[in-house]
Amino acid sequence: SIFVGDGIDTGAADWRLTHAADKANDSFSDAGDSTMKQPSCPRFRSSTRRLNRIEQLEPRCMMAAEIQLAEAGQADNSTSLQDPATSSEATSSTDLVAAEVIQQPRDWRIDSALIAAVVQGSPRPASRTETPSTFPRGSRSPSTRPYSMPIGLFPDGSVRTIHPDIDPAVLELLQQGGRAPIPSTTHRPGVGYGAPTNTVAGIDPRLRLLVDMTVNWGHGSGPLIHSRHAITIQPDSHSYGAQQIFQWLNNFKQFSHRNIARATLVNAGPLDPPALAGHRYVIFHPRTLPDIAANDAIYGMLNTAQRMANPPDVAVRLFSNPEEGFVMGVTLGNHMLVGARRWTVTELASGELRVETDAWVRCNGELNRIAMQYGGQHMMSVIWRRYLANIGNASTQHGGSWRWTANRITVHPDLRKNPFRVLATRMSWVPQLLPEAPDYLAP
Repeated sequence: SIFVGDGIDTGAADWRLTHAADKANDSFSDAGDSTMKQPSCPRFRSSTRRLNRIEQLEPRCMMAAEIQLAEAGQADNSTSLQDPATSSEATSSTDLVAAEVIQQPRDWRIDSALIAAVVQGSPRPASRTETPSTFPRGSRSPSTRPYSMPIGLFPDGSVRTIHPDIDPAVLELLQQGGRAPIPSTTHRPGVGYGAPTNTVAGIDPRLRLLVDMTVNWGHGSGPLIHSRHAITIQPDSHSYGAQQIFQWLNNFKQFSHRNIARATLVNAGPLDPPALAGHRYVIFHPRTLPDIAANDAIYGMLNTAQRMANPPDVAVRLFSNPEEGFVMGVTLGNHMLVGARRWTVTELASGELRVETDAWVRCNGELNRIAMQYGGQHMMSVIWRRYLANIGNASTQHGGSWRWTANRITVHPDLRKNPFRVLATRMSWVPQLLPEAPDYLAP
């Protein structure tokens, strides 16, 4: 073993350092100077020798560091602007010094922390291949916890809260009947001293955070994974039709019932600025042990364990296509997955309805890639199977039946391009959020 700081020099590495220091003392010390004599105490002699070694080797360490940087192509480009004669003279002088230093033993340079600090502090060219990250990367999604609601003064003199997701038709009826809050007094507390609604400053805090989040296409790790789950509904005269099922897919109303995760829909309401019209997001929250049914305790334990690597809530931006009957979601920020998922309802020629969800995703971070191989695929399958089962049960509660038609997850290690990326990119165009005119408070 090597003991440092107690005056005992043992070990091969420490012996090399002491030997190099003795040689440096012989080279740099003045032979006729009697004031440099070392005390007879071995403990003090060792400390003084180390101090002298550092002071005397520092110029050579700095020179060796500069030579190493020059050899690596990190030399200063300012030398190219010098006069040719001066430059050649300086180069020849540098070569002589370099040759002298390079001939010295390299053991002390390897053990020197000074050279390591100089070399590591120099700029290095960025690597072209992105190093996989252990934990998921990307901005953090907002929480699903309760938040402050807008407040307004009503015509009867009362000050009451207004639900941000109030239906625009209901708000219009209140305005026609003279019972709506006075627009100039409606504001959202918690933003400074209170920000007026229908302005950028008065946006729902969760919605503002979601608008600022970006898709995480560049954070994928591991192979592409394709999952597809589908049910076929045999309706009757009392069953819900395709239009109602599409509305369920659009608002995730049937997702959280008896599922191992819950979904919270966040969209722009009538109290948000018109520039955010069409912005729709869903925040998924995996249920942990205190928030899960007793018969799903094993899933609660797995969700609790994955909290060590993933955030408690993850966000997805939604895009709807009523003409083709599908909803698409794109992962945002530090979502544990990277990709897109689609939910579709289709009327078949036989009169049946097919409801399916399919996704092309990769993992965000090496820990999630490993977890996907050991239980992650099953957890993902359970979430979407229960979601489709809830839709099947709700659509046939007054008549009809449903059955499973697809339930598989496949890994494609040779596939590099996400098949959903072109469609998701075309649908995920986000308009620029511009500030309002200065007279936004005018009645």
